[in-house]
Amino acid sequence: MNENIKDISKNLEILASNTLQLGLRKGLTGIALYFFFYARFSRDERYEEIANGLLERILKYIPKNNSYDFAHEFTDIGRTINFLSNEKFFEVEDDEFAGYFEESLILRMKLDVGTDFSFCYGITGLCDLFLNRENQEEALDITIKHLYSGLRVKGHPKHPIESVFLFPSEVLRDVKIFFLKLEKMNIPIPQKKLLDHAIRKVEFKKVLRSNCPEYSVLQDLREAEIIGNQQKIQSLLETIATTSSDLIFKGLASLSLADNSLPAWWKLV
Repeated sequence: MNENIKDISKNLEILASNTLQLGLRKGLTGIALYFFFYARFSRDERYEEIANGLLERILKYIPKNNSYDFAHEFTDIGRTINFLSNEKFFEVEDDEFAGYFEESLILRMKLDVGTDFSFCYGITGLCDLFLNRENQEEALDITIKHLYSGLRVKGHPKHPIESVFLFPSEVLRDVKIFFLKLEKMNIPIPQKKLLDHAIRKVEFKKVLRSNCPEYSVLQDLREAEIIGNQQKIQSLLETIATTSSDLIFKGLASLSLADNSLPAWWKLV
């Protein structure tokens, strides 16, 4: 196991020097997260220096790329830095850090054309960043309006799209897991009965099936964390450590299996 982790670490160092992606999945944010974990696992401060260097590199990109198109990457960065700060990997001034993201992400949510509702790239993932923040209510209100529009009136009025195309199976499941998290956090869901009815209607139409088995595993992991199913989490980590094509998640799963005292990084997926 440890030899495999060392190989992953070497390969991620190489990837970090070559990639321009900023996000959690195969990007600099995910690589930084991995090296913070590897530093704690190996007790080697060099890897913490690598991780901090990657974060500095990421934050330098933000003023240049503060646009609609990079919103999902900003969300990954924001959620990951909040997680690392909460787990005492470093300290960050929350209000100062929030200024990098929140205004532009709320604007991005307002301008959304109602065609992407996924967790990784769409509005449910953006809203997730705000669930423990002061502007939670505003973010949730925008998100529910977009979801209601997508499910009930086929997307944005200027760009009507049949709901079975807006909500293929993996996106529909993202929405359902998003609602599950809200319920577990005791956050009221406006128009919940209408939304549930609309989801059932989309499912009845036989939604497009997912061809993303690796993403389904990550969704299983997200759901297992929300409901607190530790046995399933363990099983899914074993699957990711042996089969994932994403070196970041493969490495993080391997670290968690080797040291179960490490924090639950899967809260971010």
